[in-house]
Amino acid sequence: MPKPVGHPGRYVPGLDGLRTIAVLLVVGYHMNLPGFAGGLLGVGVFFTLSGYLITANLARSYFDRGDLNLGQFWVRRFRRLMPVMVVTVVVVTILCLIFEPSAMGKRGPEALSSLFYVNNWHTIIQGDSYFNRFAGLGPLDHMWSLSIEEQFYLLWPVVLTALFFLLRRPWAVTVATTVLALVSFAWMSYLVEPGMDQTRVYEGTDTRAGGLLLGAALAIWFGYRRSRGKPVVAPEWAAGLLGACGLIVILTMAVRVERNDLFLYHSGFLILSLATVLVIVAVSNQRSIWAAALGCLPMRWIGERSYGIYLWHLPFIYFLPTAWITNHRWWSALFVTLASTALAAVSWTLFEDPIRRNGFFAHMRKALPAKERFAPLTTGAIIALLGLVSIGAAPLVGGHTAPANQKGQAMELPEGTGGGRVTRDQPKDTADTAGSTSQWGKQPADTLMMCEEVVHVGDSTSLGMFNPELLPAGAPVASDRYLDKGAGAVQTSVFGARATNLGFSTPDGQVYPSAIESATELKNRGVPEDTCWVIATGVNDAANVDAAGGGPDMIADMEKNIRKMLDILDGDRVMWPTAATGTPSDMYYANENMKVFNDTLRRVAKDYPNLVIFDWASEARAHLDWYLEGDEVHYNAIGNDQRGIRFAAALAKAFPRGVDESTRPRGAVVSSGVN
Repeated sequence: MPKPVGHPGRYVPGLDGLRTIAVLLVVGYHMNLPGFAGGLLGVGVFFTLSGYLITANLARSYFDRGDLNLGQFWVRRFRRLMPVMVVTVVVVTILCLIFEPSAMGKRGPEALSSLFYVNNWHTIIQGDSYFNRFAGLGPLDHMWSLSIEEQFYLLWPVVLTALFFLLRRPWAVTVATTVLALVSFAWMSYLVEPGMDQTRVYEGTDTRAGGLLLGAALAIWFGYRRSRGKPVVAPEWAAGLLGACGLIVILTMAVRVERNDLFLYHSGFLILSLATVLVIVAVSNQRSIWAAALGCLPMRWIGERSYGIYLWHLPFIYFLPTAWITNHRWWSALFVTLASTALAAVSWTLFEDPIRRNGFFAHMRKALPAKERFAPLTTGAIIALLGLVSIGAAPLVGGHTAPANQKGQAMELPEGTGGGRVTRDQPKDTADTAGSTSQWGKQPADTLMMCEEVVHVGDSTSLGMFNPELLPAGAPVASDRYLDKGAGAVQTSVFGARATNLGFSTPDGQVYPSAIESATELKNRGVPEDTCWVIATGVNDAANVDAAGGGPDMIADMEKNIRKMLDILDGDRVMWPTAATGTPSDMYYANENMKVFNDTLRRVAKDYPNLVIFDWASEARAHLDWYLEGDEVHYNAIGNDQRGIRFAAALAKAFPRGVDESTRPRGAVVSSGVN
């Protein structure tokens, strides 16, 4: 809450401190920092605080003048919010044109919807997902919240005018506003569906208005009491208690509540908004301990610039080299925070605050030579462009770039190696793998597989095995690992964001098949008689079951999908690795859920003599350092390399050349034998 123009006595520094907490939670969440699983709730804090501050201005005008002075209100909102938002959108668009022109079909409409403050509805109508971390967040994907706020600023004053006209009494308007808030929260609870993507509920103006309206109800009540000369601040002891309760709730939820937790939509956002109201009440007593703590200079300074920090942080994250973010999670978070704060400070000093106070042109006419009148805007734009262009150019010298919301690697995009084929006649990157020992058959370490061709069908956890950029320098891709263990050719069908019987479609109409659909297509094309299939799915199957509520019916569906895949591959040799994750913050991907899938796979294996299970889970869980930090579902470069080595070794153990297959028991389980 920057100091009100012309009314410094109304300034409550502690509210800026609350903004600081909110924006740091959001940055931590977008950086996938440990302990920030619920950092997205910082946006909810912003909503309630914004509803309070905006309505406080409107209510003050009503009680002082008898009307809401809407013209002046909207002009001030425009001055405050529009300039830096436009600069951000323009800079991001320029960077995308330069460094990511192929994405402009998506970025262009995002930019346009941001400029017109309808980004949230654009996202919803296009079917994009805020929560699909495999698809990743774009540099403008945080604009949805600004769109909701601006829509509120346009519509709420009109509704409030009608409420004052119809109800007359301020207490009745307060009650009506509270009822509207509760209706919004109830609507949110009604719309949420277990196991479904919640973007519509999370980004809908109708479902998120509740948080804004609770803040508005508090502001109307405070404004009425002030106009009557009645006290509005709580006693110091009460303010201390209320502030402690509110902050404990906010921070506890930010640490413990997952983004997919249905609790959020049924009551969590309501609780968060009420907790924010408690903190607002607490800091309104400027003698309280929380007014002093949250209103101290550092908290106040950051809070004044929190709008700019919020705008700039996601473009910084998006254009930074992915490998650097994933390998230096905390250092990259510190860099993003400091860089965003610095750019926000420049923006605030050079044009946000001057425009807020004087309008767009008045501050440039004040005793400045003509050539200097546009210096603040020009300087600010140059600094913004230089800052972001410098990191936008990073991919050209530092490797692949991808959003941090892709949890640090491109393998989470719905792209893949669909249908790629490598034969022994093609050149390979480097040399042989380590030897392995046999689990069944007691084969020697140099045993080769009997597979004339290997077909690897996988999800996003397999993409890094086949991408040299996501492997240690000079390491062979997994196709070469299979060839080194005796395969005559290797064919791959690997796509992100899919499960055994669930594909993925993008807003631009691209459809990525399920693993079953890929296997069916490849099978119909024709494969050699001695083909071995590696079906590397299961992680998303397990997560989807948990997201849908679990239970016998969902597990039965998962088993049905496994059997459907094996029926398609009837007569062919199949190796299916067990599923495993590290210690993910997204509990849908917890290892307890992976175990449900693995137990189901083992049970099914007894009915299919052509299936051998590779116990990848035991090997991966013994090496948690193979997982991407902050992700714990996908693998870092070493983990991707180990998967290639061990999958090839395990396949040779599953189907060894020169060994009588009739000696292999049903439900056989192999390990790679790699130390």
